[in-house]
Amino acid sequence: MAPSGTGKSTLLHMLAGIDHPSSGSISLDNQENSNQCFHKKTELLKNSISIVLQQPYLINELTVLENIMLKGIIEHGHTNKDMLHALQLLKEIGLENRAHSLPNSLSGGQQQKISILRAIFRPPHFLLADEPTGNLDKSSGNQIIELLLQYQKKYAMGLIISTHDTNIAKQCNTIVQIENQKLI
Repeated sequence: MAPSGTGKSTLLHMLAGIDHPSSGSISLDNQENSNQCFHKKTELLKNSISIVLQQPYLINELTVLENIMLKGIIEHGHTNKDMLHALQLLKEIGLENRAHSLPNSLSGGQQQKISILRAIFRPPHFLLADEPTGNLDKSSGNQIIELLLQYQKKYAMGLIISTHDTNIAKQCNTIVQIENQKLI
């Protein structure tokens, strides 16, 4: 937790392997993440970490269903098993009737829910959520936090949420703050 512009997103991007620290290192399963070759890092992170960003970044040319199945499509193409799994996830959040819609026809809250389903399609060890409610109204934001906490319990995964909202932080087990570029 920290005000905007203090490095929350940068920290999560480094944890996800998107960015690299200018000094020091980040380790995952006792393997340093920051200096690995691309292929080795990709394999290490593939099932370990997923990230949900403030903007959903859904692919507008793909249907909602295909956006959720993206990891499966990349790994081995479009399979019936993956499609049934994605449909079940959509049913859990009450959006199964939007499976064949394009993302730009959804509300911002619905798009963020699809982004979460894509991130947990293959449940990771850790889910990182970078200001997942930042662009949403309070009601939609509360639904997103409830959904994240629900999936954290369901899949027994670690969940790290960056926020500047004290109401969101209070729902978490541990609160870590960034002050003067240090975690406290």
